[in-house]
Amino acid sequence: MFAKNILFLDLGGSCLKGMVINEKKFKIITKQTQECSGIMNGYISDALMFQTALCKLIKSLEKTTKGQISSTILLVGSSVIKYKLLVSNTMEVKGIIDKQRILAIDLKIKKWIDSNNALLIRSTPIEYKLDKVLVENPISMYADTLQFIYNIAYAEMNQLGNLIYILEKHGLDIIDIMPSIYCAAALHLSEDEKAL
Repeated sequence: MFAKNILFLDLGGSCLKGMVINEKKFKIITKQTQECSGIMNGYISDALMFQTALCKLIKSLEKTTKGQISSTILLVGSSVIKYKLLVSNTMEVKGIIDKQRILAIDLKIKKWIDSNNALLIRSTPIEYKLDKVLVENPISMYADTLQFIYNIAYAEMNQLGNLIYILEKHGLDIIDIMPSIYCAAALHLSEDEKAL
């Protein structure tokens, strides 16, 4: 059984960029660019021209990889991604902070996302405060009150939903959506720099 080949698809500027990576060896198999006047800064301006360019890119990538593309990670640029700091009110805990408490935070984020007809890309904890004292990780700690700040990366459902629909219609299995800037950081920063 061959190792999975993952397609990183970057839809930005006025062109489509595809890079196929072998998941096991994390080795670039091929990378190609297809000019496309049907997309501008991540927004589809002409659906027909976009789909034509996308078909050309996929066929070219599949020819190079002999059709062995198992899944796709969609990279979206800063023009599509929006950010929000979600700051909680003080929550009464009066007990040990366990994973269920953190899951409750995830549910609050999901509720906010759903109420704004958005699609969650990433949610990252910025800080936790237990009894107004800043802590790095609240799990297994006792507190009377909990406060948190999360940085939420999200996109408008209409725009990104249409994009995903077209991609899946062309046989691409979207397993993740990632801001392009996150991917660039993951590729170029050292482990120590990422920790910062």
